[in-house]
Amino acid sequence: MLFRSLILPGVLIPSAFALAVVLIAAWVGKRRPGAFSGAGPAIAAAFLAAFVAATGWPRWPPVGSSQKLFYVVAAAALAGLAAAALRRRFADWLARGALTALLLVFLLQPRLDAWSGGRAALWLAGLFVAGVAVFWAWGTSLAATSDGDSLFSAAVRAAVVGGSAVVLGLSESALLAQLAGAAACGVVVVELAGRALKRRAWQHGDDLVVSAVLVGLLLIGHFYAGLKPSTAALLVLAYLLLTLPGDLWWHRLAPLLPLAVAVGLAVAAVLAKEKDPYDYYSSVSSHESVVVTL
Repeated sequence: MLFRSLILPGVLIPSAFALAVVLIAAWVGKRRPGAFSGAGPAIAAAFLAAFVAATGWPRWPPVGSSQKLFYVVAAAALAGLAAAALRRRFADWLARGALTALLLVFLLQPRLDAWSGGRAALWLAGLFVAGVAVFWAWGTSLAATSDGDSLFSAAVRAAVVGGSAVVLGLSESALLAQLAGAAACGVVVVELAGRALKRRAWQHGDDLVVSAVLVGLLLIGHFYAGLKPSTAALLVLAYLLLTLPGDLWWHRLAPLLPLAVAVGLAVAAVLAKEKDPYDYYSSVSSHESVVVTL
């Protein structure tokens, strides 16, 4: 049961799709060096495959925020390939801003309908800045990698994405946790394949997919599931600390500190919940509301 419901759709299938894309990229790269960047599409393939394995193919037009995120991640993979071809700073910032705006408008549409004009503007402005900052942080972090990038740094990047999956899972959303876990599997496959194939794991534009997945999942987790604002802020801080300069071990370990606090807060929130034996119907109603929104 655990294999069919969790390991197969959340680990094996996304890892297989990510590896297939990386191998295709390596094959194309031998024929046309620099023609195809594999990491971003590989993580997108892992995310999309996990989504289809868990819920089936999404509808068009999409219904629910998670289905909308499916298409935004696919768009981010295409944007990453375009950014890799252009290699212009203005194109990078344009893609970051456009994807952040797309995530906000698509995923928060039910909230925008309920908010007043002034409140919506404040929320959107703050979330837009935070979203673009996450895109910038991952772009800066992955651009700093090289052929000699340490396995320790790679493990920290994978741990940050995997830790996000743990926090989301503890925040009342198994689907979001599974999707984040699939992205973490994609990151691990990219890092290991880069070393096995003796090629640079990350190239220009690959950060757009990772950032779109994480920003999207945090938005859905906070506004539609049980992800607390403080916990979401700690995860954002962990992403930003990936850009911390320096080669000292504690510089590279810094993102794990807010991540550990976020996990601790999520665990504490779960343990602090008291089961009300007379609150069955309201809990079922609340659960169904979250599932419909996701």
